[in-house]
Amino acid sequence: MKVLKSLFRILAIIFILAFATAAIVACSGDVNKYHAELYHLKYADMTAEFVESNRTYGTYYEGADGKTIKDTDSPRTRTRIIGNEDEFAAVFINFPADVDLEKQMIVMYMSTVSNNRACRLKKLTLDNGKLEITFKVQPVKPGIMDSTMPGTRYLAVVMDKADVDSVDFIQK
Repeated sequence: MKVLKSLFRILAIIFILAFATAAIVACSGDVNKYHAELYHLKYADMTAEFVESNRTYGTYYEGADGKTIKDTDSPRTRTRIIGNEDEFAAVFINFPADVDLEKQMIVMYMSTVSNNRACRLKKLTLDNGKLEITFKVQPVKPGIMDSTMPGTRYLAVVMDKADVDSVDFIQK
């Protein structure tokens, strides 16, 4: 009986150490390395000029005559890096966090969606100037209807400044 108790304790300690190690490794990934935070923005957060000039293919918008128009000319996705106060002022009316553009930058991603579910930052890697940002869209429960008229999703990742030549957003 004492042998079983000792064996159980040893296995429990091994399990706890393995779990703690996995948690430390997961938390010390590149997302934390760059202090990255993902924000889901609304049209009202940005200037009208930015919204108009950053439409994505398949979205609907109101034309000058008040009629609804489907965008068939724009790219399906867009990215933009904002690294100074002038760029920030040209894009945002409101931003949901304080950003120190001396030390941080904002990487934006715009894409056409037919729902506006929340997203979560999964992974961020920077290798030789190539930034890859992986995010996951919150799944919907069965039976919930959340489709809307296609519109542009605006995601912004605030992170430490880095030398970035290109950005790829990957949806998982």
